[in-house]
Amino acid sequence: MVFSLKNVDDAGFGFRDSSKLGSLLNQKRRANQEEARLVNVWGSFGHVFVTTNKGCNLHAFEAVPRSKWSPESEGLLLQDHESPIVSVLSSATSPSVIFIVHQNSMTQCWDFSQSNFKWVKRNDFQLSNTKRVEVLQVVLHPLVNAVLWCERRSVSPSCSVSCCVCLRELTLSDRLGSNAGVSMGPLVVILHGCPSMLLHVIGRGVCMVPEFLEELRDIMLFWTFLQRTLKV
Repeated sequence: MVFSLKNVDDAGFGFRDSSKLGSLLNQKRRANQEEARLVNVWGSFGHVFVTTNKGCNLHAFEAVPRSKWSPESEGLLLQDHESPIVSVLSSATSPSVIFIVHQNSMTQCWDFSQSNFKWVKRNDFQLSNTKRVEVLQVVLHPLVNAVLWCERRSVSPSCSVSCCVCLRELTLSDRLGSNAGVSMGPLVVILHGCPSMLLHVIGRGVCMVPEFLEELRDIMLFWTFLQRTLKV
């Protein structure tokens, strides 16, 4: 998917600290500015998320009433995290909730408070139950509130069939506060000993496309939540 953002205010409302967002999106590569270089961009309703510093810094920009803008507003959610961010997932059932998934499978749940227009960390958890894994890609299925991800379990990146595709169902707590959080279902392994897979949410299932191995590039696998079956 390719898109172009000409002006962050074109939608008819203003993003808080939009000048910084614009500078991040339009920056050019320069020497000795590795920490400020843009790595990835994600968007959800009223929010834009940008990673810099090799994916270890996460900046959040929100569309909030201009009367609520304040100098102390801090758009840097995470700074110098030990593991790069793979993706920022938005919840379809709770639009104010996001999941920040790191390469080491550490996942943080944050909630955007409409009362003071600030992000509040709810809790964190490990997606994988295997040590020293590397999460390569992750998606959140909106219909079943399940996280699916492809992880590399081999210590050797040269091994092309060292990955697994797994899923966990998530349940969000109805109440907010310091004790609120996310409960996880059991880990289910859909594929084991496979190459790295590209994951795409389609209808009530997920399409998986092998990323490596020339002879497997024409193969697509489909996982459906209705029958919980895998088809080629």
